[in-house]
Amino acid sequence: MAYSAYPDKEVPSTSLTMVDRLPSSPTNTYISGIHFDLKPSLNRSLWKTCYVFREGRKGGKMTFQGKVYNYLERPTGWKCFVYHFTVFLVVLVCLIFSVLSTIDQYTEFAIETLFWMETVLVVFFGVEYLIRLWAAGCRSKYMGLWGRLRFARKPISIIDLIVVIASILVLALGSNGQVFATSAIRGIRFLQILRMLHVDRQGGTWRLLGSVVFVHRQELITTLYIGFLGLIFSSYFMYLAEKEDVGIVGKSDFTSYADALWWGVATVQ
Repeated sequence: MAYSAYPDKEVPSTSLTMVDRLPSSPTNTYISGIHFDLKPSLNRSLWKTCYVFREGRKGGKMTFQGKVYNYLERPTGWKCFVYHFTVFLVVLVCLIFSVLSTIDQYTEFAIETLFWMETVLVVFFGVEYLIRLWAAGCRSKYMGLWGRLRFARKPISIIDLIVVIASILVLALGSNGQVFATSAIRGIRFLQILRMLHVDRQGGTWRLLGSVVFVHRQELITTLYIGFLGLIFSSYFMYLAEKEDVGIVGKSDFTSYADALWWGVATVQ
């Protein structure tokens, strides 16, 4: 006959039985003649212990390929921060030299320095791209040839590949000796801006921005609506007030409502 400590509830893992003799067993317990069968609970506990232990051992055996993948794609810790922040600073310095190349007194020095920096960066990002492609094989979905192609189809990987190939073409076709041609500087400047996306490979910044916009969408729509009304009303009143006024060039600065709207947009900005 079996007894339960809770008559109204079923106890799946423990059975109670009245017995006369008390045999010894590692999975049975007898208290005051009541038999507690602990085998199901004990089996589950042993299974959980073995499973967690095996998983811990498996997780502890991190391969070199997996370490490289985590270092580049899922950076954590101060070492990863120093590496990625240094890359960001180098890209930023290249962008600064690109800006200095548009100033006459710094043009020659900036263009020559920019050529060598771009050469080093192209080699660095090309090698890094190949290492990322190799390291991605530590994950099951990126194993093999098709897995590598799946990794290469990621938006940030496509941007990296485009930047590397375009930079090689600009260096090969847009340079005269050891300096850039004027037309090549504009292409390099655009590629430098794309390299800024290299820092946030996981897109956490864009996801955060999207979530903020979604949460506060009503406030943003209301602000845009009020701003639009203020723009058209202020531009209209300015047009009425200034359309008859003759400026320095012999005519009004607001010859049409479109001119007033452009004034309103420039003023609001």
